[in-house]
Amino acid sequence: MSDNDGDGFGVPTVVALGVGGIVGGGIYAAIGIVVAAAGILTWFAYSLATVVVFCCAYSYIKLNDVTERSGGSVSYIEELTG
Repeated sequence: MSDNDGDGFGVPTVVALGVGGIVGGGIYAAIGIVVAAAGILTWFAYSLATVVVFCCAYSYIKLNDVTERSGGSVSYIEELTG
């Protein structure tokens, strides 16, 4: 069963967008830097990043609720600013 009713993004889609953005942003390239900076608290740093991803996903869901068309960040900005 899908969380998407055909009118826009569902929860799985926005979570995938958030995770894709993090992976595309270089999570694999940055892991050495994170370990060097956070040390044993690397798990905490990635846990905090997970919370940020969920906040991002939630904001995409809410943006989809207030706009007429589905899309990414650019289409939301275009519709909301005119």
